[in-house]
Amino acid sequence: MPNSSDVYATVKEKKIINDIVYVTLHINEAKDYKSMPNFIKDQIGKDVIVVVSTDDLAYFNKDNVNVLLSVTGDERGQQYTAEIKPWI
Repeated sequence: MPNSSDVYATVKEKKIINDIVYVTLHINEAKDYKSMPNFIKDQIGKDVIVVVSTDDLAYFNKDNVNVLLSVTGDERGQQYTAEIKPWI
């Protein structure tokens, strides 16, 4: 099921492993985005590790970010991806 949340987060750590960029975000706020389910609400106040594009890595050089955060998986395991919000 497609989903995405409008997330405000603090950047805690960045690392690159085998050309994959992982960013640890502390979730401060998660708002609904369009009509998509918001599975991130349960993560408010917690740290999540997200995968981001190497092209977007520079955006995560600041302390706080506002991104679209998507989740795939189920109760057995989840993976988060973040993308810079389209400012339309």
